[in-house]
Amino acid sequence: MPDDNKYILASIQEILDEHNGFILFSQLPSMMSRPLRDTIGVKRNVPTKILRKKLEPVLEGTFVLHKKGAALYVMTPCDPEDLVLSVLSKTPQTLSEIGHVLKPFRKAEVAAIITELVNSGRAKIFIDGYSSVKFLASDGVKVAPKREAVSVSSGDYSVAVFKAAFNRLDGGSGFVRIPDLRRALSWPRDAFDNMLRTLRNNGSVHLDHAQQERLTKDELADCFTDENGSKMGLMNWND
Repeated sequence: MPDDNKYILASIQEILDEHNGFILFSQLPSMMSRPLRDTIGVKRNVPTKILRKKLEPVLEGTFVLHKKGAALYVMTPCDPEDLVLSVLSKTPQTLSEIGHVLKPFRKAEVAAIITELVNSGRAKIFIDGYSSVKFLASDGVKVAPKREAVSVSSGDYSVAVFKAAFNRLDGGSGFVRIPDLRRALSWPRDAFDNMLRTLRNNGSVHLDHAQQERLTKDELADCFTDENGSKMGLMNWND
């Protein structure tokens, strides 16, 4: 394998290691160093089709390109059942949280994975008083009371609340869609935009341009518009 290919693969592995083993393929350029982009021969805003044409031959056999609807993920090869068990070994997870762990997989695939883990006895289901699945835990793990989601009280426009909402939406990729975060918080538009602008200006968060072709009209309207009129659709926390 040429030295350039080794450098590309090692660099992409580092990126995936920082994001629980997978990210959207379209996010790769924004996470690459400039020397890595120069080696591949692409710019930060390279169209996904061109990036895929350049990288697919290099990635083949080392990483997996997994399609979910219109989204394309690049992943470290893994057994999804082992991935779930690894998370469950640390703390019980709600079905929603497991869905985030398995974000690149379709709902039917996630359901099949959970069913197999439960049927084989490797995971246990815990039911609430309404006979609904509350959360899952791996077999043999002592179950402590599940942490409650952070509630957002009216008028509480703090960094802590903003970060807590980000953490709830983050599926392991390190990035959250700004329209999703805006809707999860339900803050007044000015309060949300002012918070995001402040965090960006002090270096706490990084913003990326919206992929307008993948957003609905309402989602595009809920993006953050910067001082240059650019629509920013993704953000990640820098710490």
